[in-house]
Amino acid sequence: MYQRCLIISLVLLLAGWAVAKDPPALTEGITSVGAGDYTRAVLLLQPLAGDRPNDSVLNYWLGRAYYGQRQFHAAVKYLAVAANWNSDDHDTCLWYARALRGAGKAKEAVEAYAAVVDRFPADITALAEYAAVQAMAGDYSGARATFAHVLAANPTPETRAAVAAWNRSLDGLTTRSQLEPACSLRAGQFQLCYDANDPAYRMVRDELLRAEERTRKLTGIPLQNFRVLLFPTWAAFSRYARILLPEGSELHSAAFSLPGLLVLWSPNDWAPRKTLQQEFTDIIRHEMIHLAFYQHTGGDGIPTWLNEGLACYFGGWGGLQAGQIAEKPLDLNNLDRCFLKGDLDTQEQAYAQAHAMVTVLAHKLDTPGLVKFVDKLVDGTPISLAYEQLSGEKFDTFLAVWPMRFAGK
Repeated sequence: MYQRCLIISLVLLLAGWAVAKDPPALTEGITSVGAGDYTRAVLLLQPLAGDRPNDSVLNYWLGRAYYGQRQFHAAVKYLAVAANWNSDDHDTCLWYARALRGAGKAKEAVEAYAAVVDRFPADITALAEYAAVQAMAGDYSGARATFAHVLAANPTPETRAAVAAWNRSLDGLTTRSQLEPACSLRAGQFQLCYDANDPAYRMVRDELLRAEERTRKLTGIPLQNFRVLLFPTWAAFSRYARILLPEGSELHSAAFSLPGLLVLWSPNDWAPRKTLQQEFTDIIRHEMIHLAFYQHTGGDGIPTWLNEGLACYFGGWGGLQAGQIAEKPLDLNNLDRCFLKGDLDTQEQAYAQAHAMVTVLAHKLDTPGLVKFVDKLVDGTPISLAYEQLSGEKFDTFLAVWPMRFAGK
């Protein structure tokens, strides 16, 4: 009896010790995720990851923080660990599936969502997301069947409208190749797919070749083996984007890029104007920088503001207008959020600030230093530490003084 009580006491003591040893940064990081302050959450939680690689709680909340920053590949890394330890937990498995989808891992996302809806069939939100990721993976018949199930389970006007919009996007499709332009050519390091009736494809090819070389010279990153889809109409371009991109993605430009893929709306379908050629050149240059850093990082392992700031700094504005930097600049968390909002003026303000911040970074670190900065972030180094190691000054100092440095240039 004495031995049994001693064992129980030791177990309770160790359990209490483990709880007590949880660092304040873990609790603060979890609170920050709940408040939507993902930048602060990453700064608090990332330094803990090295000493707690199998901590399911830490990995879950760090994955959630990276997801909130739209750093989906980093989110997958940490949520995978959490899902492995908590395979029966609804939220853990659902956020892991969402991260896979955001990272463009369609096949793995289908499997993860299938497991979620199998275990939790009453979750209509997960079921609708499952249908969308089936479409992303090219399983259009499966997506239509799942959307029908969603509508049967929740026949509200909002659900009817959403399902009807998806069905219009999927109408007549059996394979993704039906969505993509049928003709193709090889040039430089890319394959260009285009419509036979689109006369702009030669001009697009030439712009891509020039931008490919320009990107290599500016960044030191040689692009390799990527695809370019040139859609002849806005309807075809936006239909493809709806199926391929996560919900909440707003199209304010004639292009978007994902790792290894550039998707374009043909300038032949644009309204005629004198600035058309220059606008298209700017878009190509901007998106090519995205492709280069996607290739270099293996995905999207850097914050949205830095990703967009790099593309603006090296590639130009990509068809957007240069917005005005707010008198009181946005903090990093709100800056990342502004890129996701549908309001174009808000997004242009965010692009202007990101461009200014990266310009100041470039003056401080130079181009090779910028690439090293990105490398450190991809390796998991907290942004404050990465900056301090390369620049010799505190990141808080940079955040405080970049507006003055940019104004002085």
